[in-house]
Amino acid sequence: MTVNYLILHPSNFITSAWSGGKTTQMIIYPTSSSYKNLDFKFRISSATVETDQSVFTILPDIHRFITPLNGLLSLKHDEMNEILLNPFDIYEFPGDIETISHGKVQDFNLMLAKGVKGSLKKIQIDHSLSLTITHKNDSHETFEIFYTFDTPINFKLANETFILESNSLLVIEQQSSKKSILVEMNSDISTTILRAVIELSVKPQ
Repeated sequence: MTVNYLILHPSNFITSAWSGGKTTQMIIYPTSSSYKNLDFKFRISSATVETDQSVFTILPDIHRFITPLNGLLSLKHDEMNEILLNPFDIYEFPGDIETISHGKVQDFNLMLAKGVKGSLKKIQIDHSLSLTITHKNDSHETFEIFYTFDTPINFKLANETFILESNSLLVIEQQSSKKSILVEMNSDISTTILRAVIELSVKPQ
């Protein structure tokens, strides 16, 4: 069985400055879209927060997921409520509300356009783990994306084996509900990685 997948390394990423540090775009879809124009369906990035306090960019009609990869991140949308995030704690929120952060960290971000369904979860790998990915809806195109932060992971995917190096993405694209994909992961140490699942509606032919 042939699986449509792509591996993205840091050499494929685009890094730029933002008000609180540097942001690295890992993937944007469609590839012809841009963060500046907010015309993407989804975007994954990692940012460094280099100031004690920073203000997030307001992003209308964008739904956000964020997790710190190291350190403690504090978020506030108002003066009363504070959200404290430890590494790999995941928080989702509308991109159009004022958000102030405290803490010098590196974070991981998933952004979804209005109407796009998706999730971000952490996966604990205790040396080995197997997952079966099943596409359930032919009216949707599904992206399964795995991110390794600081530990290389050995993957086996449809009888193909490879190493996903640290700070890299594995992007699996599915368009048919007729096949399931077995993903096997192995690591020399116990580690945590991230898994994003994104569903895009497909227009009838």
